[in-house]
Amino acid sequence: MWHVLPWELCGDFNVARRREEKKNCRRTSLSMLDFNDFIIFHELIDLPLKGSRFTWTSGEDNPILCRLDRFLITPDFEQKFPLSTQTALSRPISDHLPLILDTVDASLGPSPFRFEAMWFLVPGFLEKFQAWWNSLTFSRSPSSTLWLEEMKRLNEEQKALRIKSKVEYEQVSIMLERSIRQNSRVQWLKEGGRNVSFFHSMASSRRRQNMIKHLFIDGELTDDRHKIKSNIINHFENLFKENCPYRPFIDDLEFVHISEDEATSIERDISEDEVIDAIKELDAVKAPGPDGYPIIFFKK
Repeated sequence: MWHVLPWELCGDFNVARRREEKKNCRRTSLSMLDFNDFIIFHELIDLPLKGSRFTWTSGEDNPILCRLDRFLITPDFEQKFPLSTQTALSRPISDHLPLILDTVDASLGPSPFRFEAMWFLVPGFLEKFQAWWNSLTFSRSPSSTLWLEEMKRLNEEQKALRIKSKVEYEQVSIMLERSIRQNSRVQWLKEGGRNVSFFHSMASSRRRQNMIKHLFIDGELTDDRHKIKSNIINHFENLFKENCPYRPFIDDLEFVHISEDEATSIERDISEDEVIDAIKELDAVKAPGPDGYPIIFFKK
């Protein structure tokens, strides 16, 4: 590790990283390999470029197009600004596109409630949760506001306990790793080995990929959140709208009939054992429904 503070490097590096960053490039050059080795050696993060595929043009009739300009950030910078993205702007005069490093959260709405599986690692959590749950009277899932208030209260209680011993500090580290793994959705790497930094990077990378800060609307690149949100809603409303109703006729079709035993088997009630077996086969930290409760919540 060569850096202990958040750093970012930017400018014209005069070299592309891969063949896709240069038009009609069919081989990986030695300079590309050296540049990639430099990025890997110094543990730098190359943020995805939005708004354009290339940043430089030769300006000829059949121009050479290449991505030479970029922002490179350190892991410490990513942890401080996890939603950082780089965007290419319009080219006024220069043969290079100007780039802007954006560190603003461009969320289009509030984040949905998600139950943190790490709380099951807290001693006594199940008893406290059961007492809190039984004290409520509701006909549907409890509101996220009540849940967050309870989590804050538990968090304050655990702060006083964690400073007593190194063992409890180790417990909190495991909790943090599980939480970040849940957000990163990495399945092939198991918990352990202090992979917190890796999981944090994966979670930040996934959020950057899913985040929409800029969007081309009517041929113009805009960062207006209201326009972006309205355009996305209109797009999917038109996508799933039935413009030309089609209703097939089934008068002349012959259907294959199933036996009475098969029909009875299909219509029978689902047993409790089948439900339990299905739940056990699901990923423990995945939430199958919109309420945000993962499978581990029901297993406990």
